[in-house]
Amino acid sequence: MFYTPLIGIYNKEYCEVCEEGLVEISCDKCGDGVCRNERCCMVFPHYKNTEYIVCNECKEIIDKKLQQIDLGKITLLKRKIATNTTIKHLHMASHVEPTHGGNYGKHN
Repeated sequence: MFYTPLIGIYNKEYCEVCEEGLVEISCDKCGDGVCRNERCCMVFPHYKNTEYIVCNECKEIIDKKLQQIDLGKITLLKRKIATNTTIKHLHMASHVEPTHGGNYGKHN
């Protein structure tokens, strides 16, 4: 007679975020197991028809690192780059080094 252990019944893993749902996937950033509930993780399309999973704890860490961007400043910056009028472009244009006519490394 063969004995089949009932491992799957008693050793269930629960979501690291809500601690209620069963683990279905793991966070691609920290590796914690999460359920697919949208309050526990975010699911993004990834290459080769796969999904990239970020648990909400990692999402909060990422959100703290992001900075608010003023879209008016971005528009102005894009215009300056397009017309070569950024401070870097103006500085480079005023400090153009003269060419040496191909005599690099030769001492007279």
